[in-house]
Amino acid sequence: MKPTVCLLIGACVLAASPEVLAGVVRIGFDELAADGVIGNATGIYSGDHYASLGVLFRTGELVAGPGGTGLFINEVNSFEVLGGPGQPAISAPNFAIPRGAGTRDLLMIFTTPVTSVSLTSDKFPETPDIIRLGALKATSTPNQFTLLGFDQKLDNAVSPPGNLLSISLNGLSFSYALFQVNTESEGFDDLTFTQVEVPEPASITIFGLSLICAMLRARRAGIQTDMDSSLLPSTSRSRRIARR
Repeated sequence: MKPTVCLLIGACVLAASPEVLAGVVRIGFDELAADGVIGNATGIYSGDHYASLGVLFRTGELVAGPGGTGLFINEVNSFEVLGGPGQPAISAPNFAIPRGAGTRDLLMIFTTPVTSVSLTSDKFPETPDIIRLGALKATSTPNQFTLLGFDQKLDNAVSPPGNLLSISLNGLSFSYALFQVNTESEGFDDLTFTQVEVPEPASITIFGLSLICAMLRARRAGIQTDMDSSLLPSTSRSRRIARR
């Protein structure tokens, strides 16, 4: 295969493929049917509802585990959306909460690793209490995690930056995040996360074709060298043999 042919094949594949599967994803929950009462069926959704956007939700509670780890217990594959007049959404009309009332947390599982996650807490005026957004790493034990980093704010803030929770790890990626509450049910809005760039399969194909082309060129160069040697004058060939 000639070098020019290799280049043409690579150019054709590149022209037909997107650049990368990456980007910033923002979920405002406003396209969903919602209710103004916690627990009503209208606002309950499967935790896999946003799987196509790269995130799964699991309601539960993170409790202290062995060796400084945390165990996510009482897991439920669902979350809730509240909305309507008078609801404290940041970007009206809807916002999300863990499934059910009480001190439940919401685990986020990212199907593509992310480098940052942010959200805004609901703007309901209340007695201040701490809420957290943490980046987690799964251990070899099911539902067990270690904490990589976290941000915390007071839940009575009604405008940024006081109501903005954001976590990043200086460019390092992670696949789990937790919205954690303390003493009462809390909600959030405008979930935003940045996915790690993943090469398109076509880009991998280009690399493979380039590698094959390079191997073929090297092989052709070796064959050409042997052919050139066989065309040497007989006296020169004799001298080469004598030196061996």
